[in-house]
Amino acid sequence: MTITSPAPAGTAAPAAAAPPTPAAAEDAPVTLGFRTFTSGADAARYYYGLINTLTVGQALNEYEHVNVLALLRKGHPEARRKVGGGVAGLTVRPHAVEGSPCFHLLRPGGAAAAEDFSTKKCLVALFPAFGAAAAARAASRGAGAKGRGGGRGGGRGRGGGGGRGRGAGRPRS
Repeated sequence: MTITSPAPAGTAAPAAAAPPTPAAAEDAPVTLGFRTFTSGADAARYYYGLINTLTVGQALNEYEHVNVLALLRKGHPEARRKVGGGVAGLTVRPHAVEGSPCFHLLRPGGAAAAEDFSTKKCLVALFPAFGAAAAARAASRGAGAKGRGGGRGGGRGRGGGGGRGRGAGRPRS
């Protein structure tokens, strides 16, 4: 607590200090399928954990299928269109453009009619605080890092990336 003395006569009183800003609002718990998530980070750990542990092309079991389909239905802005054609199953496959693994809907017509969807887009819609935190992380990376990692040397690793070679700059004996 800060104690301030009254302003001397003839001077303006100091401006009132701004009230402390509240911490980022927390999201309400969300139930998706058989699971309830208290935060976007919890949901992200679960769904990205599934994506990263399943073998490419492996069908989700019934439990995972219900949970992932609930994420799509409740969180994706185009859920009605994506689910409208029917869902024969769910699998993990590489994204057509980026190559990273993601969930794909399998249509009743066969594997050739599979359609992917963005897990992140669903999580951001369901957990606004998660979306704000993700945006803040992306902004903090900024243009200065240039995709090279942080730390000294711009993430070039040991002994590489623009040096003058071994022994350069040392006096020879």
